[in-house]
Amino acid sequence: MRPGSALSAVACALLAGLLLAACAVPPAPVGSAAPRERATVPDDTPAGQRARLRLALATAYYQQGQDTVVLEEIRQALASDPRLALAWNLRGLVYLRMGQWSQAEDSFQQALTLSPLDADIAHNYAWMLCQHPRSLARHEEAAALFHRALAQPGLAQAAKTWSALAQCQWRAGRTGQAELSLRQALRLEPASPDLGLMLAQLLYAGGQWQGAGAQLAELHARQTGTAESLWLAVKAARKTDNPALERSLGARLKNEFGRSVQAAAYDKGLFDE
Repeated sequence: MRPGSALSAVACALLAGLLLAACAVPPAPVGSAAPRERATVPDDTPAGQRARLRLALATAYYQQGQDTVVLEEIRQALASDPRLALAWNLRGLVYLRMGQWSQAEDSFQQALTLSPLDADIAHNYAWMLCQHPRSLARHEEAAALFHRALAQPGLAQAAKTWSALAQCQWRAGRTGQAELSLRQALRLEPASPDLGLMLAQLLYAGGQWQGAGAQLAELHARQTGTAESLWLAVKAARKTDNPALERSLGARLKNEFGRSVQAAAYDKGLFDE
């Protein structure tokens, strides 16, 4: 194997582990997807090889949370190849994690300009806008970027993008749109416990208690419940005036998660808190 090829292999192996930055937004965290180099034309010059190696190192440090080191590695990568879109993308992820909004947005804009068909970059930029202190004012921009990502045939984990879009819509008070987006995500990943619970939470919050209960029953039929899902099911049963189901679910909550905060809330009758 040529040295340049070996270098590219190392870079690709490390880059494969890079996750989308998706800070948790109640009630459930957004899933992650792996950015790929598909939209960037490989540069086999010595400078291009150096840039990709620096990016691979930056990716590894990013996974360890060493943001200062990451930024230095990215700086050196971009010094070698300022058109390396994934370096700008990673720079945006770091600044997003640091809460430095203007630097994050500038980075994602640069990345998307260089690689306009990269669905992962569009997703990251959209997610940054959803976390922005002015997120409500920029909701339409974020939604457009999510749909831009979803329109790309190379998007590997579309369910996670639909889920992220749903969370942003929910935060903006557009619960009807959020429900539709979540159902799109569930069509792609019907066995996902996180998506199933999130849909139940959205339905319950919107007063659709019967629907929430049905969604949770379906979820619990497929897999073991969690303290959170069982507690929500207890509350949905109470809202729909089904005391037998409420007692049954409450007993299960206490038996399986007796030391949880949800079991403690059940014992205290804190159904509306």
